[in-house]
Amino acid sequence: MNMKRKLLYLLLSLAVLTIWGYGNYYGQYAKSNFSSVSVRMQEASITKQDILTALVNEEIKGTKDIPEVTAWKQLEDQSFEYPELATTASLSVIEFWGDMTQIMPIKLVIGSIMTSEDDTGCIIDENAAYRLFRTREAVGRVLTYQSQSYCIRGVIQAKEEVVILPITVDENHYSNLELVYDNKESGKQYALDFMQQNGLGEDYAIVEGCYYAKLIQMSSILPLWVLGIFLLYKLFSEGRKMRMGSLQKQTQKLEDIKIQKESLMIYLKRKRLLDKIVFSIIFTFTVFLLLRLMTEFMIVLPERCIPTRWSDFSFYTKRFNEFREQLLTMKYISPVTKDILMFQAIKRCATFNLIASVATVILVTHRKVKMA
Repeated sequence: MNMKRKLLYLLLSLAVLTIWGYGNYYGQYAKSNFSSVSVRMQEASITKQDILTALVNEEIKGTKDIPEVTAWKQLEDQSFEYPELATTASLSVIEFWGDMTQIMPIKLVIGSIMTSEDDTGCIIDENAAYRLFRTREAVGRVLTYQSQSYCIRGVIQAKEEVVILPITVDENHYSNLELVYDNKESGKQYALDFMQQNGLGEDYAIVEGCYYAKLIQMSSILPLWVLGIFLLYKLFSEGRKMRMGSLQKQTQKLEDIKIQKESLMIYLKRKRLLDKIVFSIIFTFTVFLLLRLMTEFMIVLPERCIPTRWSDFSFYTKRFNEFREQLLTMKYISPVTKDILMFQAIKRCATFNLIASVATVILVTHRKVKMA
C-alpha cells in the first residue's frame, strides 16, 4: 500500500509539472508574440504617408522613444483562382507595410519571411495553398491579386486561410497600427500621444498587448514561489522543533536544581517569544533572498502595479477595472486574429498557473495520499 501511495504521489507531481509547463509555455508565447501597442480603428483611414510624416514630426520634436510602426488591414472573402488546375478559393487578404511578424503570430513552414519593400512577393497559409495548388509546397508559385502578380515567398501556419501582401503605395489606407516601444510599460500613453499629437484619427481603440503579455508571463513563477515558501517553512519548522527540544532539556535541568516555578515560567515565555521573533525575521529574509535567486530575479513588478502608498486599498480595484474596460472595448471593434490569440494565451496562462499553484499547495500539505 505504501508503494502505491508513493507511485500515486509521483504521478500527481508529474501532472502538476505538466500543467505548470503549459502555463509557462503560454506565458512565453504571449511575451514573445505580442510586443506591440495595437491601435484598432473602425475604418481604414491612415496612409503610409501619414505615418512617415508623423515619424518625421517625432524626430523634429526630439521624442526619446519613437515607435517602430507597422500598418495593416484585413479584407475578407477575396477571390483567387489558379487557371492551370482550374481551382478557386475565397481567402482573407492582409495588406501591410512594416514588420510582417507584428501582424499576428506566424510559424513559417517553408520558404522565408518577406520585408515590406518586397512589392512582388507574398506569404500564404498552408491550407489556402493546398486549396489553390493542391500542395502545401507552394513557394515560387504566382498569385494574381487586383491585376498584379505576386510570387509566393513562404508558406505559414495561421489560424485562418490568409494571403499576406506588402503594399508599398503611399496612398493605401490602413485600419490597424502596431507600435513597438522600448519602454513598453508606458506604451499606452506613448501611443495616445503619438496618435493625438499627429492627428492620426479619433475613432480608435488601443490594445496594450505588450504590457498585459509581460504581466501575465510573471504568473508562471507562482508555483515556484509556493513550493519554495513551503520548503523553507518546513526547514525552519524543523529547526524550531530542535530548539524547543533544547529548551525542554534546559527546563528539566532547571527543575532538577529546584528553581522556583514562577521564575521558570517567566524564563520560558521570554525564550519562546525571542525564538518566535528570530524565527520570523530569519524566515522572511531567507524566503525573499532565496526565491529571488531561484527565479533569477524574474519578478520585476511594473511600476503601474505598485501603489504609490500602501494605504491605497482601491489601487488594485482601479487596475482591475482598467483591464475590464479594455475587454469591453474589444467587444465593440471588429475582431482581429492577433487580439483573439493574445487574450486566449493570457487566459490559458493564468488558468494553468493557478491550477498548478493550487495543486502544489495540496501536494505539499497532504503528502500522505489516502487510497480509496
